[in-house]
Amino acid sequence: MRKLFILLVTLCSNLQAIAQVSIEEQLHGFDAEVEKLLTDFHAAGLSVAIVHDGSTVYTKGFGYRDVERKLPVDENTVFGIGSVTKSFTAALLGKLEDEGRLKLSDRPAQYIPELKFYSNAMDQRIRIKDVLSHSTGLSRMGSESSCVLFQSDNAEDLIPRLAHLKPEAGVGEKWLYCNYMYTLAGLIGARITGVTWADNIQKMIFEPLGMQNSYLGAKATYKTNNYSLGYAVEGNQPSKVLPEVIPTRAPAGDIYSTANDMAKWVNLWLNNGQLNGQQLLSPSYINQATSPQQIMWGGLQDGNPEVAQFTNYGYGWMNSNYKGYYKVEHSGGMSGYTSNVVFYPKEKIGFVVLANQTSSNLSYLLTEILEQRILGIQRSSVEPEINFVQVNNIAPADTKTKLNEQQMPTHTLDAYVGSYDHPGFGTIRVRLEEETLYADFPFTTFRLEHVRYNVFQEHFTEEVTMAMWPFMNLNFLSNAQGDISSIRINLEADPVEFLLEPKTSIVEVLKETLKTEGKDAALNKYWELKETASHLYTFDENEMNSLGYEYMSAGEIGNAIEVFKLNVATHPKAANAYDSLGEAYMKSGDKEQAIENYKTSVQLNPANQHGINMLKELGVNHDAIKLIVENESEEALIAQTLMDYIEGTANGEADRIRRAFHPALNLYAVDNGQLKSRSGQSYISIFEDGKKRNRVGKIISIDYVNDAAVAKVEVAMPGNNRLYTDYMMLLKLGGEWKIIHKSYTFE
Repeated sequence: MRKLFILLVTLCSNLQAIAQVSIEEQLHGFDAEVEKLLTDFHAAGLSVAIVHDGSTVYTKGFGYRDVERKLPVDENTVFGIGSVTKSFTAALLGKLEDEGRLKLSDRPAQYIPELKFYSNAMDQRIRIKDVLSHSTGLSRMGSESSCVLFQSDNAEDLIPRLAHLKPEAGVGEKWLYCNYMYTLAGLIGARITGVTWADNIQKMIFEPLGMQNSYLGAKATYKTNNYSLGYAVEGNQPSKVLPEVIPTRAPAGDIYSTANDMAKWVNLWLNNGQLNGQQLLSPSYINQATSPQQIMWGGLQDGNPEVAQFTNYGYGWMNSNYKGYYKVEHSGGMSGYTSNVVFYPKEKIGFVVLANQTSSNLSYLLTEILEQRILGIQRSSVEPEINFVQVNNIAPADTKTKLNEQQMPTHTLDAYVGSYDHPGFGTIRVRLEEETLYADFPFTTFRLEHVRYNVFQEHFTEEVTMAMWPFMNLNFLSNAQGDISSIRINLEADPVEFLLEPKTSIVEVLKETLKTEGKDAALNKYWELKETASHLYTFDENEMNSLGYEYMSAGEIGNAIEVFKLNVATHPKAANAYDSLGEAYMKSGDKEQAIENYKTSVQLNPANQHGINMLKELGVNHDAIKLIVENESEEALIAQTLMDYIEGTANGEADRIRRAFHPALNLYAVDNGQLKSRSGQSYISIFEDGKKRNRVGKIISIDYVNDAAVAKVEVAMPGNNRLYTDYMMLLKLGGEWKIIHKSYTFE
């Protein structure tokens, strides 16, 4: 009883202090604190408002709303308020309840008849109040992924997905923050009023409250002349980021407002829903929204066994017994902005802090400073903890998908291409361009980097709104036949499986278009679909080959040639495709083209006896055919030069060494971190003595373009326990590959 008396005396003393000490005195030195925090956080700017007993007693802007143009923040600068938006969306439904147009105890399906949750039990148990208090059991991670990664221009598209989103807990069992449900709340309001969520907010809240500088979405905000750009940090400087434009979660976090306008919103709540004698929100709804509806957390305050503390969620507001005070608050975060709005109903005090920095705790720290200055609430830590995020570091979009050679994938990269679908989320298109694997989501295109086996990780390919950070592992799965059939992605506690959509053979489209629209239309459609819809079609070499022979059998040689030409263009390393094209040209009487394609076929597959026989039949002489058959790839020729070096130096074989090296060889070595050079000729002569040496070499890699190549070779010296790494540069000179430069290091 004595402790309670002391607490009451303390509260009364603080209230008297508020009344007796001017706001100027309480905020003496506050500006310097704010400026220091802006510096410590590498932040651009922020705006602050304080309300007390129905009046706005302080507003001020700090820093810049546009760093590049040095435009200052003031009390009417517009910032994104993020999830503080939820208090507005919930209030819409509260106002509709006050008007008798719904009850918060109603089921959502009473207003959206087609709405189905994951189970019949959820359909029966979930009420609108559960939607507003994050009590439905739907997980944050999965629902957020559906809203953001699979965003749509129409929020209504989320409704059919709900039947396929698995809950993480039972209804009312657990507080699980869920932006998705606030989008649903906005849709319920829209179904009742017949106008959009944005129109409802404008007409039912902004206009009655006189919030003339508050807007719905970035597009409307950026048309004004006093808005703040959004920032993150790059190095130690503010760096502009893209704003969020995500209609599928707008009712959860897409309001932009000012410190002055938000002060009006806080004053409405402190004045029990009244403004200028007009009751905009009923006292009943004010009480429900700011009271415990779902427990979030409970425990000991700062570990003190004598003082318990709780935090609950109401409707769009959190509430707690914060260090002896009843506190109502909500924070907000979105790409470029963070906010914190706090009020103390009994003390009639409220604070608004809006900042233009992504994922930062700057707004929270300033709120704590104001609580200490105005209410005398001591901060938990004297030294503030500074948290902010850096801008995304994005590698070039065409960075090659490198494979983990120790844990190689089970298939070639083209086997992963296709469209993968899940009804609770949407469609992912996986495609391969050059040597890079991509995954197209509605949110953005990711570049896939191989991790291990059939697991890939996503990386940004472009600047995107900072609504998410890379976290996904895409695990490709095979069916019983060994073909890739699905992707499993960690979008929920249990990974979500997206099924590969069946593909249509391009042969069907090609055949129909040739028949109905002619050759030119068919060729154009083939390449258009190859470019834009390869995830929906198969471009199988054998199927194309069969179609070509179908036309040949019917005497349609022209169509056969066009089909075979498409096949070799799509599969340039397929020997059989060239063989078939050669045969078609031979039947058409084009001997020159027949020879060229049979030659290519035999070069790609020297064992192609049919091609060899056709070349003979076409009059190509025996020696020419022999040269074609024995033709080696450039990589094989380079490898032979490198083997001349490896084996020649090991065995002291002068001819092979001279064959491998260009006479003007350059030679460099890295010895103890120092670069040293020596005569290439003196190096070569060392090994031309016919003596065998204890050297074991192997080729690690070869890369070549046209007539230039680089190669890496490792040479082990067991006698002195050294491992040399040779880096070679080669040129094709006079038809032969020669090593012109060698540098090496050793361990």
